[in-house]
Amino acid sequence: MINSTINTATTANLQGQVSSTDDIRHLANRDENAALKEATKQFEALFVQMMLKSMRSTVGETDLFSSSATKTFEELQDSEFSKQIASIGGLGLTDQMVGSVMRQAGVEESPGVTVGDTLSHLRQRTSGQ
Repeated sequence: MINSTINTATTANLQGQVSSTDDIRHLANRDENAALKEATKQFEALFVQMMLKSMRSTVGETDLFSSSATKTFEELQDSEFSKQIASIGGLGLTDQMVGSVMRQAGVEESPGVTVGDTLSHLRQRTSGQ
């Protein structure tokens, strides 16, 4: 019973990530700026989740809270915490990554330059035009 609950929770979390990836692809067709922001925000959430998992692993376990159900709850809780942290600005990685993409494209960061401009510039550079 507990194993099926764990598998269901893990599967639901993975399905949520997959649908988000599909959502980003569809969003990119309409608004590349928003799609890049969303993708980098999700990356930041994943990074924060990995940090929380590492921090949790440094804390000793007690017999009272060492069940597989507790571990599943903690994983899901960390996943939700990381999404919330990233959605309110997080560690600032989202802005750093967007800036990095723009620099790699050779586009100056300025208020008038959009992610779409940056991606168009990258496409031109890679296609040799």
